[in-house]
Amino acid sequence: MSNQQFAETTPSVAGQTFVAADTTAVKTLYQPQSAIGGRVDSILCTNSDVIDHYVAVYLNTPSATTRIGSVKVPAGAGFGAVPSVDLVAGLPVTNVLGLLIRATGLVALSMEVAVTAAFVVTAVAQGGTF
Repeated sequence: MSNQQFAETTPSVAGQTFVAADTTAVKTLYQPQSAIGGRVDSILCTNSDVIDHYVAVYLNTPSATTRIGSVKVPAGAGFGAVPSVDLVAGLPVTNVLGLLIRATGLVALSMEVAVTAAFVVTAVAQGGTF
């Protein structure tokens, strides 16, 4: 997606995997590699588990990492006929063109319920730096 006011100059891709041992820990997905920040346009998420998972999305603010919402990722998302889920598009806000991240900020994720043993939930952020 393009937002000319905040046009990315360098594409960025970052990934994170959640397994049973991660339980509900918050894990960093993306940090801008630029002195002025970046944007995450989408976070594509897959789920090999046999149960649905809700993935919580966090943004770093000057004083804390703050939860901004959660998105359901169905069992089997990204496998066979079940499409992967874009967490950014699924956030309960309107007209989101991406998550703007300041230079010292970050995007983090957590599972609301731990992933079942031997299964995995994977997230890939796509965006860029300014």
